[in-house]
Amino acid sequence: MHTPRTLARLALLATVALPSIAAAQAAGPVAPAAPAAPTAPASDAPAVEAAPAPAPAAVPPPAATPQVIATEAPPPAPPPYAPPAAQAGYVTPGALPAPRPPGPDRSGFTLELSLGLGVTTTSLPDGSSESRGGISGGNLTLGGFITSTTALGVRFAHTSFFETVDDEVVGFVSNFIGPALQVYLNDRVFLGGGVGIGYLSTTSPDSDPTGGIGLDLRAGYNFYVGHRNAFSLSAELTPGFYDHGTVTGVGLQLGWQLL
Repeated sequence: MHTPRTLARLALLATVALPSIAAAQAAGPVAPAAPAAPTAPASDAPAVEAAPAPAPAAVPPPAATPQVIATEAPPPAPPPYAPPAAQAGYVTPGALPAPRPPGPDRSGFTLELSLGLGVTTTSLPDGSSESRGGISGGNLTLGGFITSTTALGVRFAHTSFFETVDDEVVGFVSNFIGPALQVYLNDRVFLGGGVGIGYLSTTSPDSDPTGGIGLDLRAGYNFYVGHRNAFSLSAELTPGFYDHGTVTGVGLQLGWQLL
């Protein structure tokens, strides 16, 4: 059994719905709606990730173009040196003589001259002796240097004195001639010696020379030494051995030598 309130609601619904139904009937039957497509049930499987897109193919770099390095041609070799043409007063390089070594040039030919004061002593077999003062020289040597310090030559050495015999002045000479060596200890000091012939002579035409064995011993000091010349002060001893005794000459001389 419907209550009054329910009847009222039905009456209101009829009022609203009847006109709509009449309109639908007039339009004809309504096509049934298409059934909805079934929805796939949700799956618990993990979603499949899409495969990554392939990386783009590497593009090869362009082939390197060989670089041509330009090289400069080596400079031409300089021309050989040619000395300038000879001119008056011009000396080409290399044409100058080599400088001479310092000091004396003791090489080749040598010549000695000396003169001074001397004493001649006569010693007899009985032990008596007698000395006379006079001259030493001139003495002479001709020879050559066989090394830079040694010369070999032929030496002539003399001491002499004068006496009056029967109102006539007579000269007596003690001589040495023979081969002799000269040895330089340094540029200034030298020694000399030789063995040869000793002989006695006089200036009288009535006397004959007397021969024997002679020695020559000397020592000297060059107070001046140049490249080719030397001046010296020397002492010389020239004993001669004879049948009647010994005659010894001693001289102190100034000398010059061509080196």
